[in-house]
Amino acid sequence: MIKPIAIKTKKTLSIALLLALTASCRNISDTWLKEYQKTKCEWDKKEKEFKLDSIERTAGVNAELISVKNEIARLTIPIQYQIKELDSQISKTNIKYLKKNREISDRQEAAYGHISTPEFEMKLKENDDNNIGEVQILENKKKILQSKLNDNKTYQKLIFRQNQIKDKTLKITQKIQENYNIIFDGLKQKLDNQNSDYRMILLDLNNIEKQNFKNQRDQINKNPCK
Repeated sequence: MIKPIAIKTKKTLSIALLLALTASCRNISDTWLKEYQKTKCEWDKKEKEFKLDSIERTAGVNAELISVKNEIARLTIPIQYQIKELDSQISKTNIKYLKKNREISDRQEAAYGHISTPEFEMKLKENDDNNIGEVQILENKKKILQSKLNDNKTYQKLIFRQNQIKDKTLKITQKIQENYNIIFDGLKQKLDNQNSDYRMILLDLNNIEKQNFKNQRDQINKNPCK
């Protein structure tokens, strides 16, 4: 009579131990998820703070940069328009002489087939030379326009000022980045440790528990501060 009682007690203890271990695994998973969400949310908030801080601290110089760019555009747009017109003329000129080239070749083929003649070669060379000559005139006009802009003292001062503002903006942004890097480095270390713990926890879970655990983590990644 004593043995059956002992066996029953042993079975009861085994089930209780199993339940305790299961609850323990669940508690570990829940704790990890809470801590992971806390870290991810803090990262998300700091990223938003960094962007807002950057915008606020560079607002003044950015406004000045826009003003300078507008002044530069006032000088460059008319010249860019003229250069664009010259580019269009160059394209039309090349097409015009290409058509002439084909006409010369068609007449040659109609008269002599695929046989070349000195007169044919001379006409082709003359057509190509005329093409190059006309295009070169237009290219020179473009260079003169660009040179006129580059030599403009007001334009030079504006470009110099624009570069100064860009350098200033870069320095401000770099300083802000340095300050936040300390925070992000700490959070990254924390996340690295938590991801290492995540992989260890998975080893103690069955397939269903693993999938649920992964889904919960993925949900946190999508919306960490929910």
